[in-house]
Amino acid sequence: MRFSLSISVMVLLVGTSTVADDPQPAGPNVASEKPRFSPMPFDEARDRAFSWATTVAGPEEVPQSIREIWANVEPGIPPRGTHDLVIRSFASLDDGTRQLLSTFDLRDPPVVAPDLAPLEATGDEFQRTNVMLSVARFLSEARLYDEAHTLYADVELELAVDPATALFFRAVCEHQLLMKKEGLETIDTLLERVEQVPESYITVARLMRAELESLKDDSLDQVAGLMRDVERRLELARGGQKVQKKEDEITEKLDALIEEIEQQMNQSSSSSGGGNAGKSQPNNPLGESVVKGSTAPGNVDPKDVRREGDWGDLPRREREQAKNEMEKAFPSNYGRLINEYFLKRTRGDRPSDE
Repeated sequence: MRFSLSISVMVLLVGTSTVADDPQPAGPNVASEKPRFSPMPFDEARDRAFSWATTVAGPEEVPQSIREIWANVEPGIPPRGTHDLVIRSFASLDDGTRQLLSTFDLRDPPVVAPDLAPLEATGDEFQRTNVMLSVARFLSEARLYDEAHTLYADVELELAVDPATALFFRAVCEHQLLMKKEGLETIDTLLERVEQVPESYITVARLMRAELESLKDDSLDQVAGLMRDVERRLELARGGQKVQKKEDEITEKLDALIEEIEQQMNQSSSSSGGGNAGKSQPNNPLGESVVKGSTAPGNVDPKDVRREGDWGDLPRREREQAKNEMEKAFPSNYGRLINEYFLKRTRGDRPSDE
């Protein structure tokens, strides 16, 4: 996956930017039966926040703290800004939302997802939907993609103030987790069925789509992606069974790729060797190979011909060439893993089936 580093940087910039892009309309030629999504208008989002506030503080009047949040704000702000105003409104009156927001620090991100039990207990779907999307966006930016994706999959977008951001960061999670089918579906929805998508989202989404479309099972790109995912999990202090399982999967895929390289190089050697078959042979070849000064036949034990420790059947030069090609495809800090793999192959080890 050649663009992964660039995409990671662009996602970080998109996630932290407060400058609005020019929103783009949804793409044409979309089946009419599929739902379409639009950002919630500013006035509607404000009225919903005010209505929610009266159910919490009492029906007499919207609390002044909520009115101050929306005061002097131009209705033309981007949907993401409107979403943030809604979340601030919830936090001003709801202890559960305020507690969740207190964990939103990318300088010291949580190791696990915050407890959403208080949010699940709320009976207001508008609050639940948008607070969960805010939590999911933070988890995405903190690279907790598994936890974020679980939240995105559990939310309906009809009540989302900013559906484009929700779909964009869901696609980021699926791209980073190598979820090809799901990621392509999410990106198609974002690009074709959402109104007013920021240009920055469109640019990164197209890059992610190109990567996912080219991703093939058991390819070098897939192995490199798995390695990056393991690296991320280890950086987040996660070295449990899930990481170990992924490491085993990497080793198995490497084994299969190396076996394929061996076969291709052996076939190439056989083809080039066969080209010498038509050359003239000596008229009187020796019947048996003998050593000068000896009457014994020159038989050689075939077990001694193949040097123990060679990688498969490849000569050293071809082995090093194949190894160098593999190292180019992987992150630089995975040189140690690849070298350890070759050592295991030399010892005759094979990945466990467990």
